[in-house]
Amino acid sequence: MAEETTVPVVVLSYAGTEPLLRALWEKNFSGAFKIVTVPEKYSLLDVLAGILADPDIAEDFVLAQANVVPLVQMSLETLRIPAVYVSAEGIPQYSSHVPTRLSKERLTDALSKLAKESDFNAEKVIKESTIQDVRPIEVSHSFGNYIIRVFSGTPCHHKVIEGLLRRRFIGTTLIGWQAIEGELQSFLKSKTHE
Repeated sequence: MAEETTVPVVVLSYAGTEPLLRALWEKNFSGAFKIVTVPEKYSLLDVLAGILADPDIAEDFVLAQANVVPLVQMSLETLRIPAVYVSAEGIPQYSSHVPTRLSKERLTDALSKLAKESDFNAEKVIKESTIQDVRPIEVSHSFGNYIIRVFSGTPCHHKVIEGLLRRRFIGTTLIGWQAIEGELQSFLKSKTHE
């Protein structure tokens, strides 16, 4: 399949969240994307292997981890800007909830270095597979306006609403998604915020 007709963005989704996730992506991203449904406890190794085997996915693609949603208008060029999530302890995390530009060629090389499946280290493989022509922008949920993460079933709803209005992305676990589904539905119906 020619590069021009392949999908440049892969969005992972927890089972049962696909309709709302798709609607939220369509609201703020007009480009082509493919949703790949994963179970709550999924193997990123299996997902990456599936992406490599899928001829519909571009050689140079953006991976959005499970239930990451753009909250402002995004272009493919914006999604491709290199970013790395920095934990509260100041540690860069490449396998986080930040959309990441990957290369199938680099991903194949990283996975081929594994002697056995148990050697898989998501952080190392994602870092080795990223396309970074420049130093990545450091982003976090604790500083800046890039991402809000909702990982618990009892989030502070005021912080969630503030995040929906001020951040560029939201990333959730399945339990986090279920806890804020009402806010996400309301956000979907609201005007787009720039």
